[in-house]
Amino acid sequence: MQVKDATGKVAIGNAVKVTVTSESKLGIVTKVNGTSSGVTVAKGTAVTITGEASGGSGNKTYKYVVHNLTNGAWADLTTYVTSANYKYTINSAGTYELYAVVKDTSDKVAIGNAVKVTVN
Repeated sequence: MQVKDATGKVAIGNAVKVTVTSESKLGIVTKVNGTSSGVTVAKGTAVTITGEASGGSGNKTYKYVVHNLTNGAWADLTTYVTSANYKYTINSAGTYELYAVVKDTSDKVAIGNAVKVTVN
């Protein structure tokens, strides 16, 4: 960089190297019992919800959410936790959607796909 003062004197500064990195977009895939295509279980059977996070920055925390399609109710199953897996037992027959949500150290949040669970 060159700078010229009022008397016409020129000073040349040192070059500064700048490296720009881009953070990859935070994403998550929700799976229930290892699949994202939906499952059918018997009432009272535990299922494992898994959040497969990608991108973002730093350590991730996860939250698990249920949407009861039978009555329309939504509920957080957890607050943000460090485990990418959560075991959940559904005790009432009906149809549900389970979601994994991820948050990174920059407080960016991504919501996973819904996985339909039919409980007989």
